[in-house]
Amino acid sequence: MPSPLDELREVVNAVKIPVQAVGGLSLEQAIQCPQYGAPLVVLGAPLTIDADAFKTADGDLESSLRMICEAIHSQNV
Repeated sequence: MPSPLDELREVVNAVKIPVQAVGGLSLEQAIQCPQYGAPLVVLGAPLTIDADAFKTADGDLESSLRMICEAIHSQNV
């Protein structure tokens, strides 16, 4: 099955503006986006909100966002 990341590097190389990754990504894929040259990542509701109730997926949105930010900022890109 194709990944949303399959052609991301091509897109980044084809334009002269920063690329922002939005939608269709798993949490792991969103964290990998800077490695493909897309340093701007949007984390939408499907990645952060529980599908069955309007609450954070694990009940602790702040910790989840801190983990995501730390993972992205720790990359050497």
